[in-house]
Amino acid sequence: MKVTGLLANRQAFSEAVKYYIDLTPEEDLDLNKRMASSFDTGKRQSKIGRPTKKERRDLDDFMQED
Repeated sequence: MKVTGLLANRQAFSEAVKYYIDLTPEEDLDLNKRMASSFDTGKRQSKIGRPTKKERRDLDDFMQED
């Protein structure tokens, strides 16, 4: 990002974008858009992120079997 001006007060995003230039390469922007679109469902993708409650219980049971 390159800042083109400073604001005296906090502004809305629609106004703030007038004061910077985004220097992110086009291929990085495309990658970011694809990654963001994969999270639109609101559900956790299988085998990614923290375990579900059932998976945690199964792990706890497994660890306590010693």
